[in-house]
Amino acid sequence: VRCDSKFSSGSNGGGGAGAAAANGNGGNGNGHNNGAGGAPCGWRTYQQAFMSDGSRLCLNCSKPVPDCSLPPASHLDNTDYLFCDPACETRYYVKASGSALRRTLARLEHGVCQMCGLDCANLVRQLQ
Repeated sequence: VRCDSKFSSGSNGGGGAGAAAANGNGGNGNGHNNGAGGAPCGWRTYQQAFMSDGSRLCLNCSKPVPDCSLPPASHLDNTDYLFCDPACETRYYVKASGSALRRTLARLEHGVCQMCGLDCANLVRQLQ
């Protein structure tokens, strides 16, 4: 599937919050391919599991993807048929992308360490 460069995390194919995916070809064992191995420039490929009847399984939890009648060989241009719901998509990208993990953590903790209570965001501002 096409990957808009504004969502790409560089040439390593790490997957950002809006990263797109393709069919079940290629990949490097962690769910995505770094763009090599037949994927056109600007596209990213993921390994997606399918049931014996050809229905797609969620990349994160392996539950069936609802309302998908596309054949397994279809190239997708968005992530609609890769995940069973938007929450599963978010959980996948938090696990797959260090930058998505940092953004989620910052949104949850607001820069305050949960172990010692230090306001790290404020400390960084003071040091700058």
